[in-house]
Amino acid sequence: MYDSLSSKTPLADTLRPMNASEFPVPTEPETKQLSMLIDNWESCTELQRAICLVFLRDSNRPRRIAKVLTIETEQVLEALPGIEGIIVDAETSHLYFP
Repeated sequence: MYDSLSSKTPLADTLRPMNASEFPVPTEPETKQLSMLIDNWESCTELQRAICLVFLRDSNRPRRIAKVLTIETEQVLEALPGIEGIIVDAETSHLYFP
């Protein structure tokens, strides 16, 4: 995928990764919902919490979650095994709540 400025610059090279302080923050109702859905919500890392929030708000696709957080898809996939309460489809890598 390429950015709109140059057909030779990959889009991934133009994105600035978010710092943990820039990750989206859940509202109080979202926090309650995520606490019920994610068994280890309190012990999740900031990245894992951001992934869960984007999943709840927007998309069940790791690629889309990564795009929202301006991180690599691999980072999303690597963080998933530590989250108790999300099922990952082995064929599509889509996320689901049980």
